Parts: sequence; structure tokens; C-alpha cells
Amino acid sequence: RRSIGTGPLHENDANSIEAYRRMRMQEGKSKDNASCLCRPVIQFSKFLAARSKSLFTAESPDCEDWLKSLTAEGIVDRSKSSKLSLLHVFYEWLSKANGADIDPTVFSHVRKTWTNKPRSMPKEELKEILEKARASANVTGASLLDIRNWAILELFYGCAARVSEMGRLEVDDLSLEQGDVLIHGKGWKDRLPPITDVARDAVDFYLKNARPTLEGLKEGQRDKALFLSKLGKQLGRGGMGNIVKKAHAKLSPHILRHSHAQHRADAGDRIEDIQKDLGHAKLRTTMVYTPNVSFDQLQTEHRRCHPRGRNCAKLLDRRNANPLPPGEGRRIDHPSPEVHP
Repeated sequence: RRSIGTGPLHENDANSIEAYRRMRMQEGKSKDNASCLCRPVIQFSKFLAARSKSLFTAESPDCEDWLKSLTAEGIVDRSKSSKLSLLHVFYEWLSKANGADIDPTVFSHVRKTWTNKPRSMPKEELKEILEKARASANVTGASLLDIRNWAILELFYGCAARVSEMGRLEVDDLSLEQGDVLIHGKGWKDRLPPITDVARDAVDFYLKNARPTLEGLKEGQRDKALFLSKLGKQLGRGGMGNIVKKAHAKLSPHILRHSHAQHRADAGDRIEDIQKDLGHAKLRTTMVYTPNVSFDQLQTEHRRCHPRGRNCAKLLDRRNANPLPPGEGRRIDHPSPEVHP
């Protein structure tokens, strides 16, 4: 659920939000991403409109009351913290652009009640969901949408794409012969991750048995998007989210992305390869998927991999193979110091 407040926007608020949206797009943000960054500002502006206030006359108590209203609407603390952070960034820009010395968010804070551990689904449970989707798509008389939905689920899990990235995929971005897909990521950064064999088979089945018919449902120019709606138009991120949610109540596109990375990390895949395929700018972001290891395991790996650590490990192995009798120590012959006259 989204908090949209009540009442129309003030004219000054609408102009400022539109200028902020254009600025974020000039920074390289996509149109959809810029709109998402503006959404909490619009919500707060509508909340203020019900109080006969605007973004330029808001005060700290107004921000606190807005956060309380979000809680009453069922918005979780993590989402509230994200909205508050985006609103604070807007007011920082407003201060630089218009010289407005105001920031009602400066004294507001959302207590952290969540963890940053990624939410992934157990491998066996996810396998059952995907097998169920495959069975629905391969049964005699399967609908076009069942075939499409199976391909969407398998590709989400097979290449760990974000929902916005999946929405931008076109048919030409796929290379089924090579087994990879060109993903246009955040910040105009492209990457070429491999896809699983099952995902390749599912997408190939969709391209041959469902997409040509869906493409013909649209009048006029045909859509180049990979996944199409029942009207033959490009399937948006909301439609994809609903498809994934319909497959399982606890599933979402981002949980499929988390599951892809978590299952690879648990299988011992290199964290650098996972970072590259996920499109993370920093390795620290990908490190959340690494399993917890004890200090003894870290020490063992360090001795095995480090050049001097290997020598240390060999020395320890020799000592363990030839232990000294009790009470005796090893004699170490130190070179005698030179005596200078």
C-alpha cells in the first residue's frame, strides 16, 4: 500500500518537484527511477496540503505526524526510513537550488528494527514453485500467459535481473545460442550475465509458442519488448511483480534475485563473479550473501592461499607429523653475534 495523502499539490510544490525530477534525470536516472525518487516528496506534499501547508512552510512536527500516518497505514519501518531519507535529499537540493533554509526532516528518525540480511527462498521450496510453473506451461492446451509466466520466473531466477531491468529487455538482447542476456542496468551500466539452461529453454519455448501470438494482438507497430501483456504491449514492472506474486505469496522479483545470489554463494561460487553478474558497483554490497564462517576456517584458508601462509602450514604439518617427546623443546641455533673490537 502507498501513502498518497489527500488534496492537490500547491503550485509551488508541483513546480519544485518537477524541477527536481528533471535534475535527477540529467544526472543519469531513468524516467521511472526519477519518478520513484519523487514519490515520497509528492506524498508529503499532499499530506501538507490537507493542513493548508506546502513544502516551503513545513515544520518538524509535520514530518513526525506524517511518519505516524505512514505507520497507521501499515508502512513498515524500513520503508518509512527510505521515504524519510529521500525526502531529506530533496530538501538538501531545495536548499541549494532555491536557497530555502528549511528541512523538516532534520530532527526526524526511524528506529532500525530490521536487518540487512537478504531475503531468499530455500532452494527446494523455490524448485517446487518453478516446477509447478513449468508443468502449467507444458501441459496440453496451456494458455499463452502460462507459457510467458514460466519464462518470466525462470529468467528472473536464472540471471538475477532487477524488475526494472526485466521490463527493459528486448528480444534482441537475448543470445540463446551463447546462453547470455544483455541487461541494461542502473546508471546506464550494461552487463552480460549467463543464464541457466532451464531459463534458456523456458524463454525459447515462450518465443516459439506464445510471443508471436501476443505480438499480433497489438494494432499498429509491433512492440520489441521481450515480455508482452495480453494486449500485446510491453509488460511493465507492476505486471511482472503481480505474476511473480501470483506464483507464491511470499515470492517477489527481488527475492528471486536474492535467491540466485544466495544459492550461488552457498555453492561456493566466487563472490567477484556474483558481484559482476548482479551488477553491484561495490563488493561490499555482494558480501551480504557470503555464508558465516568461523575464525578457524578463515585462518585455514589464509594459510592455504597466502604465499607465506603456505610455508607456515607446511611447517605445522611437519611438526604435527613428528611431535617431540614430552618435556623436550626444540633447539633453535641462533647465529652468534659478531664481536667488534
